[in-house]
Amino acid sequence: QASDSMKVLLLFLFLGFYCANGYETPAELTLNVMTTLPASALNENSTFDDVFFATFTASYDFALDLLRNKTCPEYLPYDVLPNTKVKINHLFDYRVPAIGVAALVELAEQGESLILGLSDNQIAVPAATISTVYDMAILSTDGTSSLLDDTVRFPFYTRNLFSLSQEVDTLYEQLVTFSEDFGLGWSDIALISTIDQTGIEYTNLFIERAEEGGVLNVVAFQQVLFDQEDVSLELDQIVESGARIIVTVIFNNIMNVLEQANEKGLVSESHIWTTHWLVQFSMTPSPLLRGMLTVQQNFGQGAAKEACYREAYAAADPNQYFGAGGDPIFGYIFDNPLDVLLTAMIAADTLDGMEMLDKRVPAEAWTQAIRNVTYDSIKTTISFTPEGNRNIGIQLLYAEPDGFERGEDVLFLPYAEIDIDGVLTQVDDIIWFSNTTEIPDLDIRPPFGYWSCDDGEEGYDETGKTISLHTPDGSDIDDIDIVYHCDLFIDCHNLSDETKDCATNYTILYIVFGIVTVLLMMVDILLIVFVIVFGTCMKYQRVRVRSPYFLLILLVSILIGYASVFAFYGKPHPVACGFQAWLLGLPVISMIAVLSSKNFRVYRIFRFPLKRVKVTNGEVFLLWLCAMIPALIILTIWMIVSTPTARMEERDGEEHYICTTGGFTGEPGGIIFFSIFVAYSAIILLIGAVVSILARNIPSSFNETKLLTISIYNLGFLAAVIIPVFLVVQPFNPFIAWILRTVAVLYAFTATMLLQFGPMVFGIVVIDRFKKVKHAVVVKETSSASRK
Repeated sequence: QASDSMKVLLLFLFLGFYCANGYETPAELTLNVMTTLPASALNENSTFDDVFFATFTASYDFALDLLRNKTCPEYLPYDVLPNTKVKINHLFDYRVPAIGVAALVELAEQGESLILGLSDNQIAVPAATISTVYDMAILSTDGTSSLLDDTVRFPFYTRNLFSLSQEVDTLYEQLVTFSEDFGLGWSDIALISTIDQTGIEYTNLFIERAEEGGVLNVVAFQQVLFDQEDVSLELDQIVESGARIIVTVIFNNIMNVLEQANEKGLVSESHIWTTHWLVQFSMTPSPLLRGMLTVQQNFGQGAAKEACYREAYAAADPNQYFGAGGDPIFGYIFDNPLDVLLTAMIAADTLDGMEMLDKRVPAEAWTQAIRNVTYDSIKTTISFTPEGNRNIGIQLLYAEPDGFERGEDVLFLPYAEIDIDGVLTQVDDIIWFSNTTEIPDLDIRPPFGYWSCDDGEEGYDETGKTISLHTPDGSDIDDIDIVYHCDLFIDCHNLSDETKDCATNYTILYIVFGIVTVLLMMVDILLIVFVIVFGTCMKYQRVRVRSPYFLLILLVSILIGYASVFAFYGKPHPVACGFQAWLLGLPVISMIAVLSSKNFRVYRIFRFPLKRVKVTNGEVFLLWLCAMIPALIILTIWMIVSTPTARMEERDGEEHYICTTGGFTGEPGGIIFFSIFVAYSAIILLIGAVVSILARNIPSSFNETKLLTISIYNLGFLAAVIIPVFLVVQPFNPFIAWILRTVAVLYAFTATMLLQFGPMVFGIVVIDRFKKVKHAVVVKETSSASRK
């Protein structure tokens, strides 16, 4: 019996010791909350943002009392930590990262392992970095930075809102849809942001997405200081860019920016503005906001649940809860503080059930407990992804400032919703800046004047897009820019752009020169008939002594030379440009070669008067051919290597359709080959001049030296004067250049034709009266022969 009594006594002692040292739910739990500033920090210089943050801080206290007092038991039926008094330890960062980080380190050193709040990204990012080192869990209200998406670097960071990257991706995809659906004007984007963590990150994310997607073009990117008053310079850059969609992330100063943008015409029916969703809480209702777009979490519609909260908030003492005594600011105040507190309390209740609250809870345990929380809050369901992001749908909203005049307290209204599975549902039409649901026309273009080639008249397109302007290089053009009217360059096939209402008139010019050229060609043809009849058939001496066959070659060369004038008529064409060198260059070489060959033949025959020398037509033809072959080779290589063509080139500050160099070389290949061809022509001219000098003493009946010399010198002088002048005038005044070239061509061939055929025709018709007369040949030794 004594032994049994001892066993019972030992059992009681063991149970007493165990109970004395077992787990007990803590009577008090302090939740550390870091916000921006308290109400006591406000003064007469405080901004709207300062008032907002102070109200936000006080809303934590209101939310905690709401839960402790079970003010809304029907809608918040959560009996968590029933035996524990929850308190809040407020800490403030004052928007200074160093202050926030120092407070976090101090908490860690005190053995704390959980902190709530940290709504500012510039505080949340360094705090999350420090939390990994000090083993602290963070439940952020709205630290949305995409940098915090990295769960390897920030394993203990959980947030009650979606990531900034989700917001940017959603906005980007929406703008891409608009661009694809609505067309031109919806693809060029201008970005403007404040220089802060969120602004820089938001814009960088958007630029990256635009570069990856390839649909939207960021054509302007401007940044402003947080409290910058004058943003005119930045807005001028956006105006200059021509962007019609302006994506903004401007905290504290958005209304000032909109007012200045309105003065510059950037706030209009033909502009779309977007904003980061948190910026809306620093906005004041204004018509300038109408139609502005944003993306935010879909907090749902709490209806009666919200009413309970609002009634309690309106009845609360503002001296106890700063900002209370009326409706919450934009309905936002109660969302995050209440949800964050209740989430932390539910997680603590879970840890309490695991008997862990009596000592320091590891950050990993807090993190897992928080991310496993699921419940229905006042507005929506609270749950988290394994990565620590909020499981929540997304709303796409537009600003409707008139709602405040109707007694509503919501500035932005939803037009589409995306559920947690990514399915988009259209819920309403957007009311744009025009105060209608009509899709804005962002394809705004400056008005312009144009010239109609077909109608031959000037027009004006006020919309800038009714008329489709053609460039002069098109095959079938009508409407061209008004700058092409009367600019001396022919752009219309019917010449209307340079003939109607212009100081110059190509049509009249072409008619006058065309008549003169045709008449000269008819004269040339009559001379061909004359040479055949009197030189080949009737064998008149006056014609025979001048080699009829080569006179015919000369006349055919002159005829082709005249025909080349028409290759320069009208609007440039690649084929015409290619033929110009052939039609003009070969006749010139041929004409010079014929004159020189004929002279050389006479010189050879009469070089030694007492000696019989015979030079056949075949030999002279071979000599002419030898002069022509290099010209053909030069032109052939020219056409292959630096092919003449027609294309748009800049002349005098404007693009014009002109003949230019193409092929393998492009410019200046054409100038080089032209110079080679001119140099070769000069060599042939020089040879002809030398032969003329050597043959100056032959019998007068056969002596064409004077006429040939005059012709050769005339061609040389003409080339030396006209070619440089033409090259200088052509780039800026093609009208004068055309006249100079045409006059030079007609003069060169006509002068040669008159000098070579005028005396012969005059002798047969006037002197011999068409009689076949033989003239005596007076042979005179040359000075060289006499010396022998």
